Amino acid sequence: MDFHQKKVQETNELYEEHADTVEKLHAALRREIPLLTQEFQLSFAQVKVLELFMADKLTLFRYLRRNQFSLPVALSLLLDTIRWRITERIDELSITHVQDLLQKPLCFFNGFDRVGRPILIIQLRYFSAYENTDDLLAAVLPLIIYLLETARKLTADLTKQRQKQNIPKPIISDLLLLVDFKDASHLPKDFSLVQTFIKVFKRYPGTAGMVNLLNFGWMYQGMWQMIKMILSQEAKSRVAFPKYKDLREMIDGSQLLAGKTGDIKKNNGKTNATFFFSFFGFFFFCF
Repeated sequence: MDFHQKKVQETNELYEEHADTVEKLHAALRREIPLLTQEFQLSFAQVKVLELFMADKLTLFRYLRRNQFSLPVALSLLLDTIRWRITERIDELSITHVQDLLQKPLCFFNGFDRVGRPILIIQLRYFSAYENTDDLLAAVLPLIIYLLETARKLTADLTKQRQKQNIPKPIISDLLLLVDFKDASHLPKDFSLVQTFIKVFKRYPGTAGMVNLLNFGWMYQGMWQMIKMILSQEAKSRVAFPKYKDLREMIDGSQLLAGKTGDIKKNNGKTNATFFFSFFGFFFFCF
């Protein structure tokens, strides 16, 4: 059994072991609904959306796992995230808010790795230049949140399907990320942006699983050294710089790789943008 199979098995064992704690956390969150409704003057429709988020047992499990299965700590952090979601109107975010960035194949989901995790591909050569930090944040932050929201819903849906089909080790709690740095010429150099993005990622603990940085040249080492300073040891352990043979151990090479350079193919004959639109539209409107 390889490293990735062991991680999936450990996740499933932990989920089964702490299933009662997940249910207790769900019950504790539901008891907060009247207070949240009063605090934010939520409509009936908004309460229903809130209940849907609270019913995402996989997200509750992730918060518990990130906090050593301490129910009080996980509850406190989840309530903080719920208040953030309401204030930032996360559940109103739709594909229309990010479609300008999807005209090029900047990011898309494409298939699954060998242990069943969805694969998210990011091709940084399609990252546009922005005049200032404010413009960049206004454009890119909604896309990051939209990706994470879609990942949250996708893994929840995938896990439910696998449970219904009685597939062994049905819990799929994270993604496999492939971030391609080839010909990336417009990457932001403002370190405060990285800090902002990491704060958002902390709202989705354990969703971005193994992060594989492809074609990561010497010119990006300074950026990586800065990022490492604000990552936890656990987060740093999930970042890899794989060679072609390493990727082949995780992913069917014919599905994702055009050659030994690590270049990423298009999606089964579709353009990346078309695949991205169809995938995101489907999952956004299904939930």
